[in-house]
Amino acid sequence: MGRGRYVAGIDVGSTKVCTVIADVSEGVGPRLLGYGWVPSLGIQRGAVVDLEEVGRSLADAIDQAERSSGQKIDSAFFSIADEHVSSFNRRGLVTVGAKPRAITQSHVTRAVESTTFALDLEPGQEVIHFVPRSFCVDHRYHVQNPVGMQGNRLEVETHVISGATTSIVNMMQAVHRHGLDIDEFVVSPLAAAEAVVTPEERHAGVMLIDIGGGTTDIAVFTDGGISFTGVVAMGGNQVTSDLAIGLRVPLSTAEQVKLQTGRCTDTGMHGDETVVLPSFDGGVPENVPLVFVTEICQARVEEILEAVMDRVAASGFAAPLPGGAVLTGGGALLPGIVELARRTLDLPIRLGVPTGIAGSQEVLKNPAMAVGAGLVLWGMHNGHPEQRGRVGTGLHGAKRRLGTWFRQMAL
Repeated sequence: MGRGRYVAGIDVGSTKVCTVIADVSEGVGPRLLGYGWVPSLGIQRGAVVDLEEVGRSLADAIDQAERSSGQKIDSAFFSIADEHVSSFNRRGLVTVGAKPRAITQSHVTRAVESTTFALDLEPGQEVIHFVPRSFCVDHRYHVQNPVGMQGNRLEVETHVISGATTSIVNMMQAVHRHGLDIDEFVVSPLAAAEAVVTPEERHAGVMLIDIGGGTTDIAVFTDGGISFTGVVAMGGNQVTSDLAIGLRVPLSTAEQVKLQTGRCTDTGMHGDETVVLPSFDGGVPENVPLVFVTEICQARVEEILEAVMDRVAASGFAAPLPGGAVLTGGGALLPGIVELARRTLDLPIRLGVPTGIAGSQEVLKNPAMAVGAGLVLWGMHNGHPEQRGRVGTGLHGAKRRLGTWFRQMAL
């Protein structure tokens, strides 16, 4: 892929692998050039369980995207949606001088790097992201760019996101087997937020809820910066499983029922509506009340939303969130989910579809495209040619990628 002109993002989820290729040339991009979308094999709840199957899914999604775009890719930004993703915030500081002095880029770098020392991670976890949230200059809080300001003391708050080392290494193996380089791993909620959350919402305080197949990913933004990142190990697949059990049908039939007639509320329904289910033995199809299907979907989605709220409440960032919550991901396509989320979360709710990329809006205006589109935007905003294809793992890799953030702040 021609560096500096094109960016590829690959969303490796539990139900789909989606490759997005966009032209990000100055004065042109970002513009969608092509995409590939195939069922995901070998992934469960965001983690690799079969390298060979993941490799086949990657190959098919990449091939589709290259054919539709006319561009060959050799590296891409990849999503991480492992159920073991967790986060915490850390503070660091440096002394600028005994007397007020102009803060330089060197002071900022030292302040941020001070938050990377002596990290207390759970065994088997490694850092994926260090995201500087905001700075404080001599007790002046919420400073976004302190370079050039006068002060004695510079403090920084950094959001640290970690994931399971085995999940990251296994994903790297699957990708490298295909002969592709990794520009960067980006946790799915950060990628989705690039495409569906506005700057105004980030400053007001907002929660992103990305309902995928195997997991539901969470990101909370306050005062313009990321405050909490987490994952709930439930998603659309659990709705399908509940339907299969409740209706006594195969998973494939349950998935079809969910996609064709599933809904989260009974608003606008008539009491006598039914769903026709094929029999296991090829006998007479069975008519099931639509309200029963709705009750099953509603119960599981409520459980997912309540689990999300419990995670956010435990983080201390549940309130206030004047920006409410943005629902995205394939699971957000269930009819009635916005209404149900308003009742369950008691927050303003909107459906998040990707923005900021020109091209086929029929493709882009889909919540299930949020992570794929967001990876392209993340690559355009945060990527740098000298970093392309040189991702590292663990603390060293995360520290090295801080350099990209420093360059962007200096622009």
